[in-house]
Amino acid sequence: MSIPLKEKLISIATTGYYAQLDPKQIEETYHELKTYLKFSTGLTNMEYFQLLDLLLILCLYKGRDTEAEFLYKALCDKFGEDSPFLHYYRSLLHEIGNINNPDVEDTTPVEKDIENLISTHLEVETDNVDYLLMSKRYLMLKKRGCSIQTWLRLCFGLLEKFPMDAELWYSCALEYFKLELYDQAIYCFEEVVMLTPFNYVALGSLGEALYYKYKSNTTTITNKNNNNLAETIYVLQEALDRFLKSVELSENYMKSWCFIAIICKEILDLSNNDKKYSKKRELLDLAKRQLQKTDIMNESDKTACKLVLSNI
Repeated sequence: MSIPLKEKLISIATTGYYAQLDPKQIEETYHELKTYLKFSTGLTNMEYFQLLDLLLILCLYKGRDTEAEFLYKALCDKFGEDSPFLHYYRSLLHEIGNINNPDVEDTTPVEKDIENLISTHLEVETDNVDYLLMSKRYLMLKKRGCSIQTWLRLCFGLLEKFPMDAELWYSCALEYFKLELYDQAIYCFEEVVMLTPFNYVALGSLGEALYYKYKSNTTTITNKNNNNLAETIYVLQEALDRFLKSVELSENYMKSWCFIAIICKEILDLSNNDKKYSKKRELLDLAKRQLQKTDIMNESDKTACKLVLSNI
């Protein structure tokens, strides 16, 4: 089963996975996205925005500032200056202008502009899309100057109004994961997966949170007859299932293959290679073969796969 192109692109946009792509992958994703937007039909307003947002980001990653500005002007002509999309892009281009200007030290002016727009205009408007987009933009900027606890509180305040926004749930999940609050991270990742079931990156992240929750709670098991063995393997299987679903949707998502190899090896070691778990040996061998496909990997994946292979 391969993931539909739309779902693949939205997964990349929602999770910020574009930041992990190498230049070749960015180029490929950029062309896939441009072609898809040219011929696609039936996108919701939010899906259309997410893909436009990704296109703008990829333009900036590729150094195509002129194309990004052209895109902005084309959207102005198409939607008008007061469009939800244009409020967002104006703030983003404003921020980029500040960052590129050596006389400007921070993005506080952009933050204040957005806060003013929300409080004086969007709070009383009926356009929920515009309110959500600019509120998320405000949160992105606010994150740099407040505690993570305050930032999470602001995020959940917005989620009370927009509980179907997968990007917000994913952002919260990542922060909980960094804090090693795995139960909270798992809850948020599960929300993302429910909202975007083809999101292979989120499925991998959910598997990772489940695995590290297990690692943070585990006690060493040396006897295969230990009463805790079955329960331990059940917990590992829960994480493994998410990674397997992730690579079912995106076969070349190497991060999930790394964890598949690690978990299968751990289950085999815990069970003293019990024949009952012989399928895990087959799966481990498959994962090893995938981790050796260096021709399809970026440099970051090559390093991770090499490290995993040297330790299993």
